[in-house]
Amino acid sequence: MGALLGGGGVDERPLGRARVDPPGGLEPLRVSHRAASRKLPGSTPGAVTFPCRILYAIIVGQWTSSHARGGCPVSYRTALSEVLTGLAGPVAEAAAVRGRFPRGAVTALGRAGLLGLTVSTEFGGGGRGLPEAADVVARTARVCPATATVLQSHYTAVAVIEAHGGPWLRAEIAAGRHLASLALAESGDLAKSGDLAESEGEGMGEAEGDGPAADSQLLVPRSVATRSGEVVALRARKQRVVAAGEADLYVWSSRPLTAPDGLTLWAVPAHAPDLFVPARPGAAGPRGSATSTVFADPVLVPAEAMLGADGAGLDVVLRTVLPWLLDLRAAAETRRPPVLDPALDPPLDPALDPGRDPASDPGSALRPVGFLAAS
Repeated sequence: MGALLGGGGVDERPLGRARVDPPGGLEPLRVSHRAASRKLPGSTPGAVTFPCRILYAIIVGQWTSSHARGGCPVSYRTALSEVLTGLAGPVAEAAAVRGRFPRGAVTALGRAGLLGLTVSTEFGGGGRGLPEAADVVARTARVCPATATVLQSHYTAVAVIEAHGGPWLRAEIAAGRHLASLALAESGDLAKSGDLAESEGEGMGEAEGDGPAADSQLLVPRSVATRSGEVVALRARKQRVVAAGEADLYVWSSRPLTAPDGLTLWAVPAHAPDLFVPARPGAAGPRGSATSTVFADPVLVPAEAMLGADGAGLDVVLRTVLPWLLDLRAAAETRRPPVLDPALDPPLDPALDPGRDPASDPGSALRPVGFLAAS
């Protein structure tokens, strides 16, 4: 089957790599990469024997087999519909009513390969782009707005990491083990910030900020970066951080180390010492999204945590962060996925789309891309 859509349409190839089954109907074995690299007696150095190649093929297929039925890769929409079916109950209710972070939803999205949807296939991700990410956000927003908000920040942060992050980090996101978020927006003069209580109070007034005025805060960071050898100290008070205290990684902005203007981006581990999340304001973002202030006093990161060149982050924000963030925000607000060709995208059983409102959104039900046969 050829390409489903052209010209910016949603790419509905199956997630992950094609599965490689062992010959002779052998059951897949869970083996380590070290075991696969062992040579049989008498083999030449550097040669991989035929049995080892079989083991390697099995290893390569492990990621896909966890997202497959009957040996066929599962499309991202099919995986999403199953996650949303589980979200329609207690997880969404706990987020909306009690303000609880949808940890179960994030875990399910990671296991389904959806946190790594936009990571390159080279690192085990889905290899998709902004249209597919917007599709996931729009459909998720129908069921759980808090989870959709988390995905907006995650996919935008991943777009930056895809362009400038290292291979280990990209592989961790692809495997669903890392939830990323943005820590870019700031308010007020850091030098006059006073104590942590004051910063928390200011965050309450601006957590709901949207639109051009709020987005302009991303362009002029006041946070300071100071380098000492191979360690950089980041001192900042970041506002409107989604999944604050829940994410595994923040894409963080600061003034440049040496460049005269612009900003610099960093990958900051959320578990780093001296990184604090105050009590979450009640009005910050959708309930359950854990939108709050993050305070670095300071946080120490290795110099290699820099994303891109020193001072080049402004271009990344303008060309990557804002386009992704605005498109994903629009998808969440309208709750409408991209329009697809119905001839190539037949309707899915409405029972598999618990968030669909047929009266207000005809023709936008979850549609399977099915299990695409090799062409």
